[in-house]
Amino acid sequence: MLSRRISDEWVSFLFLDMDPARDTPEKIRQYFEAWAASFRGLVARDVAEAQAIAARYHAYFSTEPAMDAAGYRIAPPAGSA
Repeated sequence: MLSRRISDEWVSFLFLDMDPARDTPEKIRQYFEAWAASFRGLVARDVAEAQAIAARYHAYFSTEPAMDAAGYRIAPPAGSA
């Protein structure tokens, strides 16, 4: 496991939520408390803000129309899913 090979002093993990319309800060907090305590979670105010933050880390995503109840889905960059 990566966390066993890398000291917390050397690496920090940042999780940027790409769907702030459906994911609340409380949901993200609960997830990381249960599964990934060494990660830091960030929830933007909206998708545009999340895209701007992601771009600073050279990570890109978009929203696409979908036929589900939400009416859209989050699309990761090509080659990452």
